[in-house]
Amino acid sequence: MYRMNRATAQRMGKWGIVRDYPDRTLVFSQGWESDTVYYIHDGVIKLTSSGSSGMERIVGLRWPGWFLGAAPAICRREYPVSALTLRPSRVESIDSTSFISLLHSDEELTWRVHQSHSVEIADALLVMGQVLSLPAPQRFAKYIRHLISSQGSTVRSTDGRLILPLTKSELSQLIGVDRATLSRILGDLARRGVINLAGC
Repeated sequence: MYRMNRATAQRMGKWGIVRDYPDRTLVFSQGWESDTVYYIHDGVIKLTSSGSSGMERIVGLRWPGWFLGAAPAICRREYPVSALTLRPSRVESIDSTSFISLLHSDEELTWRVHQSHSVEIADALLVMGQVLSLPAPQRFAKYIRHLISSQGSTVRSTDGRLILPLTKSELSQLIGVDRATLSRILGDLARRGVINLAGC
């Protein structure tokens, strides 16, 4: 299947081919045959889902150490989401047939896939709990604390500032509020001196 992407600098990795993707580049699209599994070496990838109306919604972010497309490859299903880079990203592409074979023979790969899926399930349950049980300001604060604790220097600069490769619209989708509500939350936190929006 023809893939609309601009991957460059191909080289062999441990399990497949390592490619560099510019920011805002499509890696795979919802509904495509899951013929490739992707391992993120560097960068950030946004996962989105489109309903019958065509409206696109962010369903998660994936960071270095995550596998993309492993579950649909194992289940032999199409990709349930689309994946788009948010930063220049280095990704290892593993042919699905080779990936399934490696799961039976490569203990390191198998363990990493288990870890990736376990974190994914735990994060999904955390987000569901936030959406269902917390007011919007607390939901925002808990999500940001979770990002900092789980990603560390990936989302923080050396001077401690939080750096997210997201628009306000994308962040509002991730925490389950509309953009106006997010703007009110950020404005209130800025007035209280909790955050500094300079440069945002």
